[in-house]
Amino acid sequence: MLAIQFGYLPGLIWLVVGVCLAGAVQDMMVLALSTRRGGHSLASLARQEIGRPAGIAATIAILYIIIIALAGLGIVVVKALGGEEVPLKSGRSWSIPRMRISRSPCTGADRGSTTSPRRARTDSARHPSSR
Repeated sequence: MLAIQFGYLPGLIWLVVGVCLAGAVQDMMVLALSTRRGGHSLASLARQEIGRPAGIAATIAILYIIIIALAGLGIVVVKALGGEEVPLKSGRSWSIPRMRISRSPCTGADRGSTTSPRRARTDSARHPSSR
């Protein structure tokens, strides 16, 4: 949606600068610190270095950040699958079509069966004991 409203350049800059550079530096620093301290988590490192209250605060902060990130990704997925009305300039609009799920074309067999109705009929015709 960002590309529809502003073009591709702001999104590209955000991805290159924000995600690749800043995110990679932060991830590398946490990885190096964790490796030097025997593979402990960030919350455990805060508890060891700063104290128990800081460790609890770090644990709550990390949990909060993960919940917010998952909620943001969930909103993106729901909007992508559910369709959305996107307003454009000068009163025009562009709608994203909703996803449609069709039923199985095979109506004679149950969904859980592994053989098709045609295969089941030919097997029972060959083997009278299976009827």
